[in-house]
Amino acid sequence: MFVHESVAKAKLRGALRVSEFKKEEILHSFRDFMCKKQKCRLSKADAQRYVKDSRDFFGEMLIGEFTKVKNGSWHFQSETYFVEPRLYELDNYGLVTPFVVNFFDSRHFLKRKAGYSRIISSLFLFHQHFLVRALQRLELETIGDVGKKFHPIIKWCVHKSVPFKHLPEFPHFVMRDCVVVCHKLPEKGGMLFKTILMKKMMNKNQLEKFGKAFDKLESKKIESVLVNHTGDILRSVISTKENESIRTHVGKSVWFAN
Repeated sequence: MFVHESVAKAKLRGALRVSEFKKEEILHSFRDFMCKKQKCRLSKADAQRYVKDSRDFFGEMLIGEFTKVKNGSWHFQSETYFVEPRLYELDNYGLVTPFVVNFFDSRHFLKRKAGYSRIISSLFLFHQHFLVRALQRLELETIGDVGKKFHPIIKWCVHKSVPFKHLPEFPHFVMRDCVVVCHKLPEKGGMLFKTILMKKMMNKNQLEKFGKAFDKLESKKIESVLVNHTGDILRSVISTKENESIRTHVGKSVWFAN
C-alpha cells in the first residue's frame, strides 16, 4: 500500500523547511571559518569540522559523498552530493530542483587558494512531481533516499560520457521495481527526471512494452536499462565504482540564481 500523496507532499515541504531553518547555521559556520582563516593558520580539525557542518546542513537532502585522501598527508578532497533544498520555476516545465555537488580541497583552502566550490548541475534536474511520486510509491523516507535510489543513473551518464544530444526526447530508465520517465532538455543540454511508473501497477501493455528491458535486469551487474518511449532497448546501465569523482562532469548551472 502506497502512502497518500498528501503525506509525500508534506515530507517534501518539511525537508525544504528544515533546510531553510538550517541555512543560518551553515552561514554562521562559514563566516566563523573564513574569519579564522584570515587571522591564523587553520588546522586539520578546522577543515574536517567545516566539511561536517556542510554535510549536516543538507541533512535529508544528502545523497552521498566521495573523499580522496592525499598520499602521505592528511589533506583531502571531498565531494558531497545532494538535492538542492530549493525549488525553482523552470520555463515550460514547472517546479524543479537540481543535483548539486559541493567540492572541498583542504590543501588549497588552507593555503588561501580557491578550495571550495558549489556546482549546481545543468544536466540533472528533478521535477517536484518526480520527488513526490518517488516518496509516495517507493515509500522512501527522505529526499536524500530518492537521490540515492537514482544516483546510479547519474553516475553512469557521467562516467560513460553519455551524449545527451543522442538521447531520445523521453528517455526511460527501466529498473527492477519501476521505470523512471525522463525528459530531455534540448535547450539546456540536460535531462529532467519527471515521474516513475511502478512495475506492480503496470497493465499488460506496459509490461509487454518494457518486458525485454526487465528481462535484461536478471543480470546483477545491470542497474537499469535505457529505453525509448516505445520500449526499444538503447543501452544497459552497468554498475560503476563507488570511489570515483563526478564533479567535473555534471555541468554548471547558468540559469539558477541564488
